[in-house]
Amino acid sequence: MASDKALMGIGEVSSLTGVNPVTLRAWQRRYGLIVPQRTPKGHRLYSTKDVENINEILTWLDRGVAISQVKSLMGTQTVQVKTGAVLEETHKIFKAIESFDITQVNRLLALTLKEYPFTVVKSRLILPIERKIDDSQYQVRELYKSVWRSAIVQTVLGYLSKKRKDLVKRSCTLISLDDSPDYSLALIAYELSLKSYDVTFLLYPCQSLRLIAGSLDKEKPMLLAVHSDKALTTGLLNEVEKINHSTNFSLRFTGKCVDIHADVLCRLQLD
Repeated sequence: MASDKALMGIGEVSSLTGVNPVTLRAWQRRYGLIVPQRTPKGHRLYSTKDVENINEILTWLDRGVAISQVKSLMGTQTVQVKTGAVLEETHKIFKAIESFDITQVNRLLALTLKEYPFTVVKSRLILPIERKIDDSQYQVRELYKSVWRSAIVQTVLGYLSKKRKDLVKRSCTLISLDDSPDYSLALIAYELSLKSYDVTFLLYPCQSLRLIAGSLDKEKPMLLAVHSDKALTTGLLNEVEKINHSTNFSLRFTGKCVDIHADVLCRLQLD
């Protein structure tokens, strides 16, 4: 048995590999890909070899292999795979969208988010489904968008609610300064939650950072995540500077505004 110093908890392994703890557990329970040791209290302990195996799994996923097929390929060198192939769940979800089966869309999306790293889900499921919807006949396109995007919001809200029961050290409030779609904010909230934040997000755009900042609990560590795909007004930029110097919580920006205002955010150490 490896020495205790060589073993790592699931949180540390998640930070090292970028794989969500929920996904690591799913790989073990459903596919037997990683079988960590256990403490007397049942906590998982991973060796450096386990970490190497996780990185190999990620390599196979990046090459287009389905998670259900990875185990038989572990340790092999060259296998013909289709790089960048969509996940097999993509076709099942789109069929459910066409059938207006929101329950099935929710179930399949939740399962996929559990079994794959979010970067893989975005590139090989979310974007392909968006493209398939955009290529649909215009008579049904908006209906498909409504089903798909509603499923994303519902799935993320369910995940955040379940995660809230876990021990979370940091709180996060996510707001939008523009009219970004609900489902886009939901995906940002999900990504933040993977970094151990307890995320609350507001679906309607906010007009004043100062009012939001003034209403937050300043007695506990807090991240205020601000999303905008548009340029910020001079007034908002002035609010950002004042808030950044007068509060004890952190600010983080997402969206196209990060590139638009790169110099200002860098100066304020918010890039």
